[in-house]
Amino acid sequence: MSSQIIEIKGKKKSTFKEHVMDLLPEGGNLNLCLTCGVCSAGCPATGLEDMDPRKFLRLASLGLDDEILNSKWAWTCTMCTRCTYACPMKIDIPALVFNVRRNWPKEDQPKDPMAFINPEIVWSSDDLSTYEEGCLSIPDVFDNVERPAEVKVKYVDERGKQQEMHCTGLMATCIQHEIDHLNGILFIDHLSRLKRSMVVRKFTKLARQQRETA
Repeated sequence: MSSQIIEIKGKKKSTFKEHVMDLLPEGGNLNLCLTCGVCSAGCPATGLEDMDPRKFLRLASLGLDDEILNSKWAWTCTMCTRCTYACPMKIDIPALVFNVRRNWPKEDQPKDPMAFINPEIVWSSDDLSTYEEGCLSIPDVFDNVERPAEVKVKYVDERGKQQEMHCTGLMATCIQHEIDHLNGILFIDHLSRLKRSMVVRKFTKLARQQRETA
């Protein structure tokens, strides 16, 4: 009987698995992610592209690079870092997202993507505008919200450079909406007390029904 060792060659080395291990704090255990998932609870991109932060991290940790690069979720993620704050191990999932974006083929990357890191509104106009707003955090709820029609926002871009942008129209509304999220504010907080209470009661009832049927 031959004692020659059989080697299986050609296995592609994972780009992202090593990066995940670098992000894992000392003593951290990725198996805990299977029973946790709090990172996905407050993520505005959860469910989009059939993906969420926990699933994204697990795919990377298993070395499933092709699955990650075939999903557009890395470009849907807002990199708001809420998942990192929620994670008991403080795994920096946005850092993984950034690494994935860098490894996308140039020709497949979204054209002119914009990243706003640590955004801050430094000026807003006295003139107001109204747009109908909705939010993934509050599914199927839409209402008109009045906000400043123009704002100037200071931020750091994806290259680490300080930038400032003058936003008008829908862009101004989107910027204010997303910065509100970073400050723990939802668009319903801009509605009347009556409308806000109706939304809260609706989702409180829904949560109670889900608990009863679980």
